[in-house]
Amino acid sequence: MSLATFPDEANQLLQTMRLQVGGVQRVTEQFKSFDRSDAVRFLTDAASSTDDGIRCDAIEVLKAVSPEDAYRHVLGLAGDQDPMMRFAALDFLAEFQKPESLPIVLQLLRSDPDGMVRYKAASVLADIGDASVLADLERAAASDDAVDFEGRSIREVATRAIAAINARAGQGRS
Repeated sequence: MSLATFPDEANQLLQTMRLQVGGVQRVTEQFKSFDRSDAVRFLTDAASSTDDGIRCDAIEVLKAVSPEDAYRHVLGLAGDQDPMMRFAALDFLAEFQKPESLPIVLQLLRSDPDGMVRYKAASVLADIGDASVLADLERAAASDDAVDFEGRSIREVATRAIAAINARAGQGRS
């Protein structure tokens, strides 16, 4: 099925997918039934929308249709002006589990002006980090006084990330 024939339907699918039980899965399956190149073109355009919800929904569906295209868009979100989009980018990067994401996550931990984003970066490093990120996490654990939107400290999450990375490496260093 060609998506070009149904652009209104595709747009409506994205706009309503979170309103229905099982909506994300249903919409993803519908997009998979479209011509792949049309679906990718539509979803990458939607991932560049000015509506943050549409952007995130499009990337969610794009992950299933074309993970490599979704990953490229997520990398762009990491530099977005909106801290909520940078936070969302970190969520997506954690899902991709790609070691090549580490420099981006580290940059957000080191210098993002928003404490919530730095908190999320430290949390993501707990999942995907390796020994190469320990020095940055140690700095955050020693000196970053910011908290996330629930009041959880970056120092605490950085300390947990260090422990998680050391446990994976079998070093026992904390």
